[in-house]
Amino acid sequence: MSNKNTQKALFFVLDYRSRSTTDNPSSERVCKALYRLISFVENDRFCPLEPLLNEMLYGSKQSISNVEFEKPKHYVYVPRIIVTPTQEFLVPPELVAENRVIRSYGHEYTMRIAFRDEDFSKLQSTSLDGLVDVLNERVVQFLSTGVELCGRHFDFLACSNSQLRDHGAWLYAHDGKYTAADIRESLGELDKIRCVATYVSRMGQCFSSTKESVKVKITEGCSIENIEDIKKDYENSLFKCCGEVRSGTYTFSDGIGKLSKALSKKVRVKRSYSKMFL
Repeated sequence: MSNKNTQKALFFVLDYRSRSTTDNPSSERVCKALYRLISFVENDRFCPLEPLLNEMLYGSKQSISNVEFEKPKHYVYVPRIIVTPTQEFLVPPELVAENRVIRSYGHEYTMRIAFRDEDFSKLQSTSLDGLVDVLNERVVQFLSTGVELCGRHFDFLACSNSQLRDHGAWLYAHDGKYTAADIRESLGELDKIRCVATYVSRMGQCFSSTKESVKVKITEGCSIENIEDIKKDYENSLFKCCGEVRSGTYTFSDGIGKLSKALSKKVRVKRSYSKMFL
């Protein structure tokens, strides 16, 4: 997409009020049309901006900019920034399902960042040296120093498991009370995990899309029982990944827990599940 075409589209938007008042679209419709235009650009980086915008405001695609979209429950709008090897793009907020972190700290100071090639596809290169340069100068730089935007400094927070596959991450700006480091510290005791991939994956579980069901208050007088992990020893097992023979202990802790019948009934009623689930 050339700068010339981008400028023409912007001048078209700024000049729309000079048209006849009967054909003049409202500011709200122009905003909706621009929002829809982003989706066209994401699918085709070289799409004709001015003709598409003209069609949505005055032509056969007016219905697209007139549609009223109702935000579903348990969803919030989160700002996005797309970083390519040469540019940064601020795009309209993305509709994102709530997760544990958003419910605890809100979404007002969050941002999602995605790293893309110039055509908005995933980063890739036929030259390893070229890809390493891009990773160091763009990915590492942004995640290390953060993003300064509108008086706020957004630092790297974490990334969900799906974002890892999609080359994205969550950012968080200091809200006067909490920082990104404070939030990470509150997500669990993960300091004993020495493997970087495992650490990021465990933290990413807190950012998986979930729906709130029942709040459980731990009041004075309640007893907390520590449920021991299920473990299994192994001896002289061959690890094909490294060709080494090792002995140790497997710990099965993911997805394992206990729930009382009374609490499971509350969850079932709240989420409208049938009895076959809980």
